[in-house]
Amino acid sequence: MHWQKKRLYLSLLIAALAIIMVVMVVFRRGGASIQARTAAIISDVNSSDDSAVLAAVEELIADFKDEPDLPQALWQIGQQYYNNAVRYYRDGLTEQAADYYRKAIGLRERIIQESPHSDLVPKAYFTAAIIYSQELHEYEKGIEYFQKVVDNWPDYKYAYDAQYSIGRYYERLKNSGGISAEEANLKIEAAYQAVVEKYPDSESAKYAAQKLEQMRHKKVSERYRRNE
Repeated sequence: MHWQKKRLYLSLLIAALAIIMVVMVVFRRGGASIQARTAAIISDVNSSDDSAVLAAVEELIADFKDEPDLPQALWQIGQQYYNNAVRYYRDGLTEQAADYYRKAIGLRERIIQESPHSDLVPKAYFTAAIIYSQELHEYEKGIEYFQKVVDNWPDYKYAYDAQYSIGRYYERLKNSGGISAEEANLKIEAAYQAVVEKYPDSESAKYAAQKLEQMRHKKVSERYRRNE
């Protein structure tokens, strides 16, 4: 009789575990809401289970392709990667930070790819441009994305900053030797001039005007020295 009770208990335990496994699979593969699935993926991000995150993101996109909340879900996952990257950087773990910054960009680029008409697309381009330029020092890629913002969404609330950043990061690109001074100066001047003309009331306009004045003063000084 004692052995029969053990067998019954073991059978019940196996059945319970099977039910738990089924529930977990259903939860992961579409039985749960997009919000619950997103929360589970963010948990995997925080546990550094990147292979699970990659698979879960692909399943999320496949299951909620036409769901209006998909861009926001991808944004939240990408933002968690960004937050963790900042934490890694502050802890001096620069390689891990760079890896997570790239993953944060990757989720923003999936928003652009999967939901090109979403209101989050200009934000995705703008913030990806900041990460490329400011955190990874990939100035050319950052400039490309800032340019996407000003070309396609000139009324975006941070378009003035995107336009100013084009000039700023062309300066950085010039100083790093990534572009000739002659070519860079033309692009820098054009970028700052666009801020003054297109966004005259923005906080960046006065700084752009100061930059232009400095460039003109430098040109005059150089011309004067050549004529001495």
